[in-house]
Amino acid sequence: MTYNVLLGAMIITVLGSVASTTHLSSINVIVKALLQPNRINATKQMLNLYPWIRNNWDLKEPEFYIGQKITPLCSGNKTRERNLFTAYEKLSGFVLPLTMAYTYEETKGNQHYRLAKDLKDTSWWLNNTYMAIYHNVSGLPLLPPDQKTEAELDEYTRVFLQALVNDKRVSLTITDDVVKTYRNYTILYTLKDVIREVLSCFQFI
Repeated sequence: MTYNVLLGAMIITVLGSVASTTHLSSINVIVKALLQPNRINATKQMLNLYPWIRNNWDLKEPEFYIGQKITPLCSGNKTRERNLFTAYEKLSGFVLPLTMAYTYEETKGNQHYRLAKDLKDTSWWLNNTYMAIYHNVSGLPLLPPDQKTEAELDEYTRVFLQALVNDKRVSLTITDDVVKTYRNYTILYTLKDVIREVLSCFQFI
């Protein structure tokens, strides 16, 4: 799937979310009760379907991150808008990658239906949170311009996997499917920490 098609799918999903009517007072609940559990469910499904990830510690708990943006820390010394902007930046790194993840798993058939659904639900609630901030803070871009393409994310993943193979920390044939599958796992793995960081920002709004 091309970058433009993915971007179009993402924009449709984002704009079609119910976040335009979501109050900022609700986003903490949305993240804790909906986004976080769906991310956990999707991760469990990936580990069930892909034992080559589950059975290797370096793959299951990687020192490799996709979507994470280096941003200032949120704090009570900053304005409400500044803390919201930081949370918005953190979430922006996952809007397109999660779309890549669920659209890829949807191509794999019935056995992957549950995983594709959990990924899509994770994407939905992340977009919902993202758009709630967008609708309540003036001057934010719909999507920041520094988004990585699918080809770039795949290349980062391929390089990481090849380094593990070269270091004999994993025995793996690196196919395109392996790269995209592990890219998707790493997106979920990274999102775990980012959700925690975003929740810390919400303490100050």
